[in-house]
Amino acid sequence: MNVASGRFPTTSIGALTMRLAIAAGAASEATAETTLPRFVAMLCILAVFIPAFFMTGAAHNLFVPLALAVGFSMVGSYLLSSTFVPVLAVWMLRTASMHDKPRQTFFDRLHASYDRFARALMKRRRIVVLSYLIISGAIIVLVGSSLGTEIFPIVDTGQFQLHLRAPAGTNIDRTEQIALQTLGAIKREVGRGNVEISLGFVGTQPPNYPINTIYLWSSGPEEAVLQVQLKRGAGISIEDLQERLRQKLPQELPGVRFSFEPSDIVSRVMSFGAPTPIEVGGSKAIRCANENGKVLVNGNYLEGRDHRRGALCRFAR
Repeated sequence: MNVASGRFPTTSIGALTMRLAIAAGAASEATAETTLPRFVAMLCILAVFIPAFFMTGAAHNLFVPLALAVGFSMVGSYLLSSTFVPVLAVWMLRTASMHDKPRQTFFDRLHASYDRFARALMKRRRIVVLSYLIISGAIIVLVGSSLGTEIFPIVDTGQFQLHLRAPAGTNIDRTEQIALQTLGAIKREVGRGNVEISLGFVGTQPPNYPINTIYLWSSGPEEAVLQVQLKRGAGISIEDLQERLRQKLPQELPGVRFSFEPSDIVSRVMSFGAPTPIEVGGSKAIRCANENGKVLVNGNYLEGRDHRRGALCRFAR
């Protein structure tokens, strides 16, 4: 009789409408309560990437796109959590309210398991806090000391590029002999079995040679470029090897100037194609000159592993 009179369907529709109204109100209230915390959390994450816009050089080119990507992602997440998520929550609650007997989902079981686990930990909170401090301190001592401190650390790829300059006017045949003698000295220093491949170019680029001078620059027949790749597992540090060659090559080949240039793609990108990775900057005018492998800054000579012969100085004012 109730079905025939239409009372039962009307009651069911009214109950469902009331449940939907309650779910919509709960979603709206929850969204309003979390609007400010979510906004502050978004600002905190965005604030971490603000220094990227004040970087210069390669760091600026690498980190600014990353900061913009994270920023747009965070803004989009905030907008979706304020609009799409409440609507989706109402839809999920409506689906659950249509069943007389609520079904236990995987998340319900996971929530119950986590609740039991959290209650067990709270009973032993002193042991948990003490264990956390001990483990954290051990990680900081053991792992923290081995972490790098540079944003772009030097990568040892087992290869290096050497630019040699003989006295001006040297014949190209003589320059070729100097290049071969240099390769011989390198092989004696590292061991003949540790050189996998070597590549050399002597003199200037002919017009029919398919290479741009911006990648391989030589001003005359007295110059040559040598590239050496060591075998994997040779156990030879490129930095230490370059230091030894700086001391040995001028003794074996007097009158020839040597300079090491970036060889791998990472070093070339980080140095902006400069032949030597030296950058001098300051707020005041800086005088920089090369003399006997030293760098002159404001009238003072600076020497060190990074101040090499043929240094290229850049200025930031």
